[in-house]
Amino acid sequence: MPRRLLKFLVLLVLAVTGCAPKENRIVVDALEDSARPRQFHERFDDAFFSFDGRDRWTIVLHSRRPAAADPAHDVEQILILKLFWRPIPGTTFADSTQTDALITYGLITAGACIAYEGAGFVYFSRSRDGTRLVGSIESSNLAPDRKLGEPADIFGRCRVTGRFVARRDFSKVAELVSRLNQRVGPPTPKREPPPAAEPR
Repeated sequence: MPRRLLKFLVLLVLAVTGCAPKENRIVVDALEDSARPRQFHERFDDAFFSFDGRDRWTIVLHSRRPAAADPAHDVEQILILKLFWRPIPGTTFADSTQTDALITYGLITAGACIAYEGAGFVYFSRSRDGTRLVGSIESSNLAPDRKLGEPADIFGRCRVTGRFVARRDFSKVAELVSRLNQRVGPPTPKREPPPAAEPR
């Protein structure tokens, strides 16, 4: 059984049984130094999702904490996953290069902001009542894009993976996406990820 299909089935069981992970944890592998990549472990306090009539899903993870270097100032993190198609277990073949989502990772401080952008592969399952998603970021490749001021480029080119549990909240999704765009400007136009491959 393909690894991605197995993971999807595990997530589906977790969502149905209520045994989903309680935290939103993300791992960032900074790839600028390929010989010694740095790894960052981030925890997000909240995760929300929304969707439209064309089965396009937006998932937003959010946190705000005192900066390690200067606890008097906060660092806000906003991770946006925009999915344009959904893998279906047993019918969708996905290789290691397949993507189904555009990803934006924003770091906001009082005087500066940076947004890392790219594409990745995201799996999720929805609870029976439709109010919750359990999912994971399987793979992604991001790079620094939009900026405000002179932010520290902490990650550079990076790979983001992790897991999340999101609740349905259309207003919070719109609020957080708007907040990031107001700080760094509108997103750079990007080509949507390709549609799902034919079943094998």
